[in-house]
Amino acid sequence: MAEQNAFTAYDTGRMFYHGFITLMKIHDEARTTGNYADLTLLIPSMTNGAFAIELFLKSLLEQPVRGHRLYKLYQELEQQDGTTALLIQFACIVFLRKRLTKPSYSEKDFREDFIRHERMFEEIRYFYEPREKDLQYSIDFTYILAGILCRICESKFGPRPLKNGVVGK
Repeated sequence: MAEQNAFTAYDTGRMFYHGFITLMKIHDEARTTGNYADLTLLIPSMTNGAFAIELFLKSLLEQPVRGHRLYKLYQELEQQDGTTALLIQFACIVFLRKRLTKPSYSEKDFREDFIRHERMFEEIRYFYEPREKDLQYSIDFTYILAGILCRICESKFGPRPLKNGVVGK
């Protein structure tokens, strides 16, 4: 049953990841065309990205954890499967160094970015509400982290669609 729940979290994460990538592509194209309706897809895209990250992290956990706090879920993964957590961290650092053209991007930067994104799914859905400080989420960090988590989950559960209706095959 736990394997099925993890697979369901992964499969649902794939849906939201696809929504994130699709909406972000439309948003990016609108930055050159000026199409206002498509420009407004940034918030739905980032919401999908945050939820995909949450679901991917939950699918990698041995023991289920409730809540939307992304860094807390990552810390739980470190406790339950330190090897996978290190793989995520290493891959993010490598890809973010390249994408941000910041060769000095470090483990400290990764953790600070992750902490800054901890409540992303909760906060970005209500971006219009007054708050003491502005929301500061990185599209690059979200894009890289979600993509890496998707690939790691795919290596664990197998590619989609399922072959012969069997999980992980």
